Amino acid sequence: MRALEEVTQRVEGIDERGPYPGLASFSASDTEYFFGRELEVETVIKKMEQFRMLAIIGPSGAGKTSFLRAGLVPALPEDWCSILTSPGDSPLANLAQSLVGSIGDFSKFEDAEGVISAFQRVQKSYKAVVLIIDRFEELFTLNSTGIQSDYAEIIGRLSLEANLRIVLAMRDDFLILCKNYDSLNAIFSELTPLLPLTGASLRRALVQPALKCGHRFEDESMVDFILSDVTNERGVLPLLAFAAAGLWEKRDRKTGLLTRNAYREIGGVSGALAQYAEKILDQMNERQQTIVREIFRNLVTAQNTRAARDWEDLLSVFTDRIAAEEVLRILINARLLTSFDAPSGDSGGNKRRVEIIHESLLTAWPRLIH
Repeated sequence: MRALEEVTQRVEGIDERGPYPGLASFSASDTEYFFGRELEVETVIKKMEQFRMLAIIGPSGAGKTSFLRAGLVPALPEDWCSILTSPGDSPLANLAQSLVGSIGDFSKFEDAEGVISAFQRVQKSYKAVVLIIDRFEELFTLNSTGIQSDYAEIIGRLSLEANLRIVLAMRDDFLILCKNYDSLNAIFSELTPLLPLTGASLRRALVQPALKCGHRFEDESMVDFILSDVTNERGVLPLLAFAAAGLWEKRDRKTGLLTRNAYREIGGVSGALAQYAEKILDQMNERQQTIVREIFRNLVTAQNTRAARDWEDLLSVFTDRIAAEEVLRILINARLLTSFDAPSGDSGGNKRRVEIIHESLLTAWPRLIH
């Protein structure tokens, strides 16, 4: 394994971008820096050749989204088409919009029949079509039982009638809810657990991105110390990636080293995120801090998961909208929250949404919501 850890050439533009995503997930553009999941990727692709519907399950912080976007999708055969979506609180609209890149227009997909017909047309152009539904637990946390039933039925029909390969990725504590719907029961015949990285795989995830860019950690004992810091952490990957991103920012550019002194400065793995978040909060006045806590309370479900909210709906709970919007932008600029456009579910248009960058923030920064 250590033989794989060889410093390679400097990557153009890496000084601005960095090889570690911090709190964000790895994306398709980060594939060359995504390490440690090679065996799982190969295993899932082999299963997809045999089974029409699979479930990838794992705890929050295991790196399911990164696995899908930077690991699985780029590794699929070139003549396969992958379509990635997530339920949100408008599952059918999100499913329809996911087809935009494939067929260009989703304005006609107002019901299940339209969506199934569209996927059938896409299927004709490829050897295989893979529908990957990330954060599948959103179906249960953000939608009524009626919507859950309708969406589950569509998923089952897409597998049978459109001959799609379906991959559902979800938190393991929501898996049992799929048993309520017959159309989803097929996933229980071949579950794929995605556990937090450990051992040599976790080491590769930490060390290889830096080596890929011509940098290395100061010594092996430093790497061992960092890895020991995450042994008992639930959200190991986002916390490790955030700490590694902080180390990258403080790297010694002359020697190409990520140093022990820098690691101490950022507060280690467990302290890096909380230290950063506290720094942002301490820069605000008391009134703004109160707004921060209220924003976060409105972005967490009763099950302590993230909930994407409409920008306007979120701001509507505050009497001083101007002050709340200012704080909201501060949190987004600090990358503690993320803002994105998503289908509204009614007219086919988009609405601006807001959500917490990662669930690990809920445990690493408890002062926010308590």
